Amino acid sequence: MTYCIHIQTYPPHFEYANNLINSINSFTNIKELNIPIFIVFDTQKEQEEFNKKYKYDNCKYINIKNIVDTNKINIEKYEKYEDLCNNTINIKEWGSGYGSLSNNHAFHRIYTNVKRVYSILELQRLSYKYIWCIDSESIILKNIDLKNVFDQKINLVIGNNLKSGFKCPQIINDVFKFDYEEESEIFNIDVRINDFWIIDTYYFKEMIEFIIKTHNVPISHIMLGSEMALYEYYLFHLYLKGNEDINITKLDHSLENILNDINKYSTYNQLNDYANQLNKTYFDKFPYYRGDWTKFVRNKNMGEYLLIRLNIQVLVSNAQENR
Repeated sequence: MTYCIHIQTYPPHFEYANNLINSINSFTNIKELNIPIFIVFDTQKEQEEFNKKYKYDNCKYINIKNIVDTNKINIEKYEKYEDLCNNTINIKEWGSGYGSLSNNHAFHRIYTNVKRVYSILELQRLSYKYIWCIDSESIILKNIDLKNVFDQKINLVIGNNLKSGFKCPQIINDVFKFDYEEESEIFNIDVRINDFWIIDTYYFKEMIEFIIKTHNVPISHIMLGSEMALYEYYLFHLYLKGNEDINITKLDHSLENILNDINKYSTYNQLNDYANQLNKTYFDKFPYYRGDWTKFVRNKNMGEYLLIRLNIQVLVSNAQENR
């Protein structure tokens, strides 16, 4: 198999995961293409609890405890499930919940990142080349062809030195320990622009092995923020080194703030023109948008009118709890 969909969840989000799976089965050609959905749990007990309540014919189940404790992925610096995230290296975090490991929220955020890392490595071991990693809170809104989704493959969408963009120089300098001049372009890009990720498991595993070799500690000790921020920086590093597999799309406006420009328009005709502009520059190519951002737009005058006219097919990250 080449493609699969990756959804990780835990008991408070089981209902969200179920809604997402139903929307995938309803609005995509997943069964026609015979693409499996992998649901990732913490333990076998949670896996069985979910399976008793929800039944599907195109889902497979894996759990992080089994993946880590059996170590079939054969990764260096082996660690057991009970030891995950019990220590960290001295690097400034880049989105772990804005607190130390003693903070429950911070620990949960770090653990979630580690959970995704190990499950991606497991799917790579199972010979899946491309994985669509989508949060369980996401939802499919309209019909979408999964061939087009997976055709994105290594198409990295980044911000072009945005004022409100997400930059993490500590990833470049302290995690990867890359030797770039301060003027290098890599310090000016913004990552996690749209939270849409098709993972090339070859490059992802290569990145994890590189990090472990660089620091000589288990991977959970290093994951002090989004693993996807790491992955995007690593892909851009490969791009700068001449890797021709990687395509780059640069945005000059933050997707988080771009719809705030709705305040500039006072008529429906103006909003129609603005929606056409946004579709042409982004949504026709990448019909994905964060669910929590749509909430802010809906609260604005004529916000719902604008959203309906945008070619948004998938709401990712925090979509269901904000609808």
